[in-house]
Amino acid sequence: MMSGPSVFEIGVACQTDVGLVRSANQDSFLVVEPSDPRILATRGRLVIVADGMGGHAGGETASRIVVETVATTYMNDTNPNLSGALAHAVEEANRAVYAESIRNPALHKMGSTCTALVVHNGLAYLAHVGDSRCYLVRDGQIRQMTVDHSKVGLLVASGMITPEQA
Repeated sequence: MMSGPSVFEIGVACQTDVGLVRSANQDSFLVVEPSDPRILATRGRLVIVADGMGGHAGGETASRIVVETVATTYMNDTNPNLSGALAHAVEEANRAVYAESIRNPALHKMGSTCTALVVHNGLAYLAHVGDSRCYLVRDGQIRQMTVDHSKVGLLVASGMITPEQA
């Protein structure tokens, strides 16, 4: 006997913190919940978080470019392969940050992490670069869904140190 689609609730929480080292926050995030039912049905919901680096102006600019470019590129893409469309959007964001760093010498060393998640028809599609994490919270359990692209993250992933040691 086949049952209908399961109903589940998706919650999104975003919080930024300046941290212990910086005086300014270089984080950007965006949640795209299409109001048009046709777009929602074809593209799903999109959540993006980016953490800039490269000095105050550079990091802030880079993370803003990332969230804006990923959102615009993904939502305007007509590729029915959502995973491919999301990967393409992150690649376009990388190109946009690089192009701006070339145009503006004051932003020469800017960069940003990017973690983008699409939820569509009960499936999640994830694109991730850097160390901005994505977690799944289900049934009272929290599970990290991404691996940090950092020196410490690579040591943990390779088994050279434990998560507790990190």
